[in-house]
Amino acid sequence: ISDTSCDWYKYWMPCSVAPERPDSTGNDTDNEDNTQDNSEYDNISPEKPVENTTCLKASILYGDGSCSNNTILTDKTPIALVFDETNRLAVALTNASKIGSDGNEAMYWASKECTTSLHCQPIPNKGASWCTMSTCPDADISHCESDGRLLTDKILTSPSCPAISTHAANAANNYEPDGCSKDFCKRNKWFLPSVKNLQDIWNASDALREAQYLLESVTTIKRLNRDSYYSANEYTNVHVLLFNLTTGYLEYIQKNLEEQDGIKAKVRPIVKY
Repeated sequence: ISDTSCDWYKYWMPCSVAPERPDSTGNDTDNEDNTQDNSEYDNISPEKPVENTTCLKASILYGDGSCSNNTILTDKTPIALVFDETNRLAVALTNASKIGSDGNEAMYWASKECTTSLHCQPIPNKGASWCTMSTCPDADISHCESDGRLLTDKILTSPSCPAISTHAANAANNYEPDGCSKDFCKRNKWFLPSVKNLQDIWNASDALREAQYLLESVTTIKRLNRDSYYSANEYTNVHVLLFNLTTGYLEYIQKNLEEQDGIKAKVRPIVKY
């Protein structure tokens, strides 16, 4: 090749150092096949959501004990939402019926007098009177027993609480969601939350709400922010504490009433995973 100008190139350049001259189709003049072989990528499916080895607050908990965050594992069945990752606690996606199935019925806490030795009288803050109009805003419950499993077992085994009368505790204890494939979520593993557990659910409500919206596209759930829920904490021999997940207030109700002062009490089981 002479060093005369290769005038086909966009800049003046000696032909000895110019790139190969393209043919009339714009391709290189050599006959080498430059087509890239992409066959190795043909069978790659879209990226699947990743299963988490660590469950975080507002993680979706599945029936095999695995979790996901901000996404749904479509080959698994969601059963609960994590609200306390430190103590490994999750709340069911639905309320429980009296027989422990999915349901939304109000029920008695106990149909006759039923009491344990673990009463709890929340301490009002901000100068509020105790339970004005059945509520106690901003109450201090730090002295109340916080272990819902322990409290539920106390109710179920108390000599003053016949098994047929402990409606709320039985509903939670007998709950078993569809899709549970491991022992941790079987019948008798779920329990009534303590007021501390319900307060923790309230404090995580923004994150839990986002997860609930996501789950509504694939399964039936009952949103947490529309009911007052029984706790396993008693207030007196005849009253039990509830937590209103609409207002964040503690409430109380007579144990053998399904409704009092417009309050309808529901059961939302929780589980340790």
